[in-house]
Amino acid sequence: MLHIIYLLILALLFKLNPYILSILVGYLLFEICSAPATGLKNRVDEIFGINASIKIPIGEHKYLHLHHWIILSTILALTLIHDSNNKFLIGFCIGGIIQGFRYDDWNKIVVDGKKMMNN
Repeated sequence: MLHIIYLLILALLFKLNPYILSILVGYLLFEICSAPATGLKNRVDEIFGINASIKIPIGEHKYLHLHHWIILSTILALTLIHDSNNKFLIGFCIGGIIQGFRYDDWNKIVVDGKKMMNN
């Protein structure tokens, strides 16, 4: 909650443009809702009692892990392809993508199924 207050103060003090403001919102929202570190459960999983990770089986012992940065990159690409001028959505996606790259496993998309079963 304190992050949101800081964000609002920054927006008021510096009169940030919509891109910068939405990048900060996207980054902070994913920072708050995501796992605190690689391999730990997402905070949103604990709050809502669901598993928010998208894991698609691609073999007997392999999964395709769709990290949130991949999903946001797809949304961003589709938004730009359709020539949308939605500054908030564009910035929000960029902020979430940047936050997703802070994990050690950001580039591990095809993963061992046995390891994924524990998360």
